[in-house]
Amino acid sequence: MNTTTNGFPELVTSKELQAYLRASRNTAEKFGKACGAERRVGRKLLFDLATVKAALDTQRKEEA
Repeated sequence: MNTTTNGFPELVTSKELQAYLRASRNTAEKFGKACGAERRVGRKLLFDLATVKAALDTQRKEEA
């Protein structure tokens, strides 16, 4: 799993995930949940970017 330099996973908000995936908020959140990247920190909904990247890589390999 990819981590930031401090050793912790890089967590992004749904808005940041939306920008990263270039998708609507609803689509970005559905993809994040489907690939298991969803993390709850208190009431905040965050997504593990390394998990999202791994899911995208897997998806690209399956399409090729």
